[in-house]
Amino acid sequence: MNTSTQDITDTGEFRLLESIIEFGKKLNPYVEAVCIGKPMGLPEYDMDAEQWQVYFEESPTPWHPDTSRDIVAVQCVNAEEATDIYNHYNQNPIMEEKKNEANS
Repeated sequence: MNTSTQDITDTGEFRLLESIIEFGKKLNPYVEAVCIGKPMGLPEYDMDAEQWQVYFEESPTPWHPDTSRDIVAVQCVNAEEATDIYNHYNQNPIMEEKKNEANS
């Protein structure tokens, strides 16, 4: 039996594994991609949609000429998911990336 090990740190498989691990650290990648800060308030139930919502401020984007920010409603299928999102991002606000961090 061959028991030699292979260094995969420079391979695509390793980079994919790193991105999967990083993805797993994020509670909600959509929220982290388009929102900033803490939730704007407690989760709210939308009777018409029959879903829970957690509101966030939209993060700034260089791709849109309008500098005003929208409010993003994150839809949750149940109160537990809404509470998890609220609690996580209330304790771990989404921060803007600094240019040197975004390029590394």
